[in-house]
Amino acid sequence: MSESGLRWYVAGCCILIAAAQIACNDDPEPEEPGVLSLTWRVSPLGCKESGVETVAIELSNNTRSTVGCEVGRAVVENLDPGAYQFNLLGLDADGKAIFESGPLDAGIDSGQVTNMDDVRLTARAGTLDVSWHFDNGRLCAANGVQEVLVAVYDTDAFAMGESLAACEDSVTTITGLKSGLFVVEVIATGADGIDLFRGVEELSIDRGDALSIDVTLEPCEQGCGS
Repeated sequence: MSESGLRWYVAGCCILIAAAQIACNDDPEPEEPGVLSLTWRVSPLGCKESGVETVAIELSNNTRSTVGCEVGRAVVENLDPGAYQFNLLGLDADGKAIFESGPLDAGIDSGQVTNMDDVRLTARAGTLDVSWHFDNGRLCAANGVQEVLVAVYDTDAFAMGESLAACEDSVTTITGLKSGLFVVEVIATGADGIDLFRGVEELSIDRGDALSIDVTLEPCEQGCGS
């Protein structure tokens, strides 16, 4: 190859290398964030009559913001484009969540406003953690107990929820309880399925409560159903 040809060859290689470097460094423009706009209604009585003072907006990206319930609107800005799940919580004066929307989905597009209008908040059910113990402590094996059935009834004896758990678990949770007075019955059975111990307690649950109760189990000397 002649000297001039070599110079042209080297120059061409340099141009190609420079072009490749420019292409590699040509990062795409970052996407503009999007906006989520929300309105709501607290059913059926509205904010004031329902006792809701503040609405909390919880997003699946672990962000949380609050606004007065009667404002009726919230705008969440600077959201990366993508799919989100959100939940609206209606908080009372003490900050307890007594209403909720439940999980809802929203897609956020770059540079766009996603409108979620008239999201309905309804009363939030209560939850109850039920634990149990014997006169001698929480000694399931020593008392011959294998399983525990926890049942919750309203004052008219309608079954509102139940859970079957291993005695060694020491606690189980009943969810979806509406406001009211309840009777909690705990029956402990042996490996042969025979009822051995029973305990009964009463308690009141309000909207959004997360309560716990520890029930004392006593021997069923004349049968647990009597």
